[in-house]
Amino acid sequence: FKTELQLIDAADEVESAEILSDQLKINPYQSLSETEVYQLLNSIYQLYQKGKKSSHILIELKELYNLSTQSLFKQWLKIKAEDLQKIKELLRNDYYYLNYDLIKSELSVLKPLYKLLENLRKIKNISELIELVTEVSDFALEAEAKETAEKFNDSLLELKSIEEMGVVKSWQDYYSDRGAGLLSLLLNHLKFKSISLAVNDEAAEFFSLENAPQIKREKLLLNNLTQENFVHKNDGLYFLTEKQLKNNGLKLNHKKQLLKKYKFLRHILTAEKSIIFTVENEDENISPAVILEELILEYDLDYNQCKLNMLNEKEILNNLFNYQTEVELEVNHKADFNKNLKIEADDFGSSFNFSYYKYKYLKDCYHRFYLEELARLDTTLEIKPSLSLRALGILTHEIFGELIIYARDQKIDPAEISAENRKNIIKKNIKANKLKIDREYLNYYQKVIFNSLENSFIHFTELLQKYLPDDYQNILIEWPEWDYQRQKYFSNQQIDFYLSGRIDLLLLSQSEYFIIDFKTGSGDHKQLDFYSLMLRQNYKKKLPSESRKAIYNVFEQAFEHSYNKVEKEDSLGQELQELIKLLLAAGEYDRIYKSRCQRCPYKDICRVEVLNNEEGN
Repeated sequence: FKTELQLIDAADEVESAEILSDQLKINPYQSLSETEVYQLLNSIYQLYQKGKKSSHILIELKELYNLSTQSLFKQWLKIKAEDLQKIKELLRNDYYYLNYDLIKSELSVLKPLYKLLENLRKIKNISELIELVTEVSDFALEAEAKETAEKFNDSLLELKSIEEMGVVKSWQDYYSDRGAGLLSLLLNHLKFKSISLAVNDEAAEFFSLENAPQIKREKLLLNNLTQENFVHKNDGLYFLTEKQLKNNGLKLNHKKQLLKKYKFLRHILTAEKSIIFTVENEDENISPAVILEELILEYDLDYNQCKLNMLNEKEILNNLFNYQTEVELEVNHKADFNKNLKIEADDFGSSFNFSYYKYKYLKDCYHRFYLEELARLDTTLEIKPSLSLRALGILTHEIFGELIIYARDQKIDPAEISAENRKNIIKKNIKANKLKIDREYLNYYQKVIFNSLENSFIHFTELLQKYLPDDYQNILIEWPEWDYQRQKYFSNQQIDFYLSGRIDLLLLSQSEYFIIDFKTGSGDHKQLDFYSLMLRQNYKKKLPSESRKAIYNVFEQAFEHSYNKVEKEDSLGQELQELIKLLLAAGEYDRIYKSRCQRCPYKDICRVEVLNNEEGN
């Protein structure tokens, strides 16, 4: 028996199965676990499992963000683009969980989901579970085939019969959380259900290399023969050919790999014509299977470049679609990317506030300054279970700030705050941030971080003692207030520029002012110069002639004093003015390659070229 044409894929699973399912005979059946209704219910189950440990249901934002890419999930809850943006914004602000209050104020579209999860916790039996599940499945099954809906509903009835027949008297004996347990039981039950698929009689048969029958073929197309797909993962020395193993006195002990090699050789050597497709991509660490090297040496063969690699995007699309028009699509990509962005009239508006970090980005790279500070382009979203350094810094500022305000209002030295009041204030602030901390880490924050912050504050108050002013009203926390009227620093091309920022702690005495900046990581003394410049520009009363500036490193429990004088601060201000002058005069956001460009989050957008005279920068 000889078949005319057959397709074989070297991978364990045929990646193109979903795309080409009606053109290939792969599997005439589909498990219910592959349907969208199952995936939606499973997603709800996973979401419930992540947030059920609290006394009140919590929704893990990371899991929610992943679910928001599912079209059915978005359709069910009527999630819009602005809702997805709000989810991203909460993640960027280090929120790890949503509770009902946050949903009510920020994401009311999720109220039905939260209500469903609450009701899942109250489930006591299968009848109640089915009633709850049908709230979701009735919507999800509208777009499914009739057989899928029938098979799904039959599965629900089968589970219900367990109770009706009295097989189980109390599910409490099986599951401590009956809602989660019964939903898990339903999902497992659905995995064993399948529906038959319509078969295209003209479709080509497509097998994996392991399951393909050993028959003679007129023409064999063997796809995806890369080393990763061909080798058994536990073989260890998979990058060596059999000949190399023998030459080095090494043995290939796994019979499975030998059997795979035997099947492969029998398939191609018994076919009248065999065509093998492989991939070589060093950047992605993809290489042809080493057995191909053996064939090349044994039969004097060679690789032929696939025609697809030689086609441009337009030619590929023309092969896929029948265009009725003959429009020439020409784009000079290189020329476009070599152009700098032009400054638009509304980029800065009529006025612009410069914080220290905006100044820093401006000095480092005009192009990044535009993307980050003017266009506010989001970078890659990183989701971490613990507080980021930024969020930990904010928490520290809140705790130190509230403790100092408490001491000032009580007209006592910060060192005189009672241990009970100090602990209560720290506990309250950590609790206020609990939605930003994975519950698995919460105990660590309540004990280790709590003790670190308390001990650091006690040490800080001892260091602060000799600098405290006589009048407690001269202790200013997070100066200036948000609504403080700032003074214009300079103007250029009819744009007014202001200095902005918040000084963590400002102590004013007759002889000097003392700027203190709290840091949980490394600090920058130049930021203290910027703050002093901003203070001198905007403080409404006359300041003392002398100044003192320091960073207090919270976890190192140490002051880092800066001894830069007024001249250093003024030169920073002059540099800022010169940078703006050069930028506005050029009329574009220039890109100059530096070695740190490789670490820039915007490098894929910028695509700055490395010139010969810039390689060492």
